[in-house]
Amino acid sequence: MYGRTRGAAARIGARLEAARTARRLGRDPAAADIARALAATTKRTPSADEQDLLHRIEDLRGELLRSQEELDVVDHGCGVPDDDVGRDEMYHGRRFVRTARQTCHDGSKRPQEALLLFELVRAFRPTACLELGTSLGISAAYQGAALELNRNGRLVTIEGAPALADLARRNLKMLGLDHRVEVLTGRFADRLPDLLKDGFEFSFIDGDHQEDATVEYFDGIVTSMRGERQLTVLDDIRWSPGMRRAWQRIRADSRTRVAVEWHGMGIVLARSA
Repeated sequence: MYGRTRGAAARIGARLEAARTARRLGRDPAAADIARALAATTKRTPSADEQDLLHRIEDLRGELLRSQEELDVVDHGCGVPDDDVGRDEMYHGRRFVRTARQTCHDGSKRPQEALLLFELVRAFRPTACLELGTSLGISAAYQGAALELNRNGRLVTIEGAPALADLARRNLKMLGLDHRVEVLTGRFADRLPDLLKDGFEFSFIDGDHQEDATVEYFDGIVTSMRGERQLTVLDDIRWSPGMRRAWQRIRADSRTRVAVEWHGMGIVLARSA
């Protein structure tokens, strides 16, 4: 799988970047785990059990990329960079029809990025995980696969579009990961308050893509954090000026212990307030 998704030059570049990150992170044990996870995306040879699960997820991705099934999508966030979304429009969402192929191509994490989520979950071994933005369930499947191989933990993932949530549930059940991953339907702002009462150890923020909302999600997650190894991964931190500002605000937060940027994703190791 890995050789098919990345050329030699890209692999060498990723290895050099991982080495530089490892040197910069120093001796902090948790930060070192981040560095090892980054390096593992290009260096580590997966076990037979890992390869089996990851190949099945990528086979599913291939099926979705060929699917012309039409999906009635409701989008509660930004559709394109610098999208000026009004509060009322964001609440009710914008409706449009897309095929599963288009949705998978545009909205699912690429193998290298999804593999990083897998390696981070394997390294940090969280028991309570959160994802904002399920789409078709590809990134949730990578995280769920890591939890399954860890033999512990569950992921709660939230999707605003009922049609996408239904297909994600179907996909996760097909992969045999539905006992590790629960897909909830609804707006993040509606679902998060109750979920955050118990706290999470690992979170992946990949939805909404508005500056203030992204910072608010991070604040809520870190405020309710569980343990001293709370890890938050943010996607598309270079997607728009607003997301770049959100990333800078999160990096400057007093609770941010380590912040690493990797292929447009931000990885934050937080400390208790």
